[in-house]
Amino acid sequence: MCFRIHAWLLLMVIAISLVSGCSSELTRYPVTGTVTMDGDKLALAIIHFYPVDPKADQSGGGTARTDETGKFSYGDEGSKSGLAAGEYKVLVSQTLVNGRPSIAGSGGKKSEKMAGEIENIPDVYRDINTTTLTAKVGKDSRTITLELFKKKQ
Repeated sequence: MCFRIHAWLLLMVIAISLVSGCSSELTRYPVTGTVTMDGDKLALAIIHFYPVDPKADQSGGGTARTDETGKFSYGDEGSKSGLAAGEYKVLVSQTLVNGRPSIAGSGGKKSEKMAGEIENIPDVYRDINTTTLTAKVGKDSRTITLELFKKKQ
């Protein structure tokens, strides 16, 4: 009888430990930031975050869009949304239609390209292998400033 009680208690402790302490869900942090190009705010740009560590859960990355003032946010406090802690390579794109930033456009598909549509961001910032943009996200690192340069320095 004593053995059964001990075995039952042991199983309960293991079960409680598994349920409460073993979560496979990533810890995520909401982030905010600003994107500029040659010192000017970058309106309606798309920002992609890709984990640098190839062993990292690739679902930890994400995509955001800047507003008219070049600011963006990704995730909400307390909602388990945002970016997982870690380092990221960052890609940026911005479509101009007739010289103005636009969320409309082809998304890079030549067959759907609109009249007057161009990509405004230099290729270096749109390729995962050449981008120089990085971001580090964590409990104490949630504000990101991305500075792009179209003009040669």
